[in-house]
Amino acid sequence: MPRKSRWIGLLVMGSLAVGCVVAGGGREIFHPRGCEERLAIPYKRAECLACVNRPLPHVFLPDNPDGMRCAQR
Repeated sequence: MPRKSRWIGLLVMGSLAVGCVVAGGGREIFHPRGCEERLAIPYKRAECLACVNRPLPHVFLPDNPDGMRCAQR
């Protein structure tokens, strides 16, 4: 029985870890419409629009520090 509960515990912990990584807090912005709707500060909105309108797909992360908010998907 202890072996079975250990596997169940590992399964639960693994699924929680995967859920946290996939969810990511929900603060990513992928499209220009998201910049307009979710950001009130003008310089962040302009930075977001410049990021998501790049030729390669990028994501804007408003909670990251300056210089680390735009990341390639």
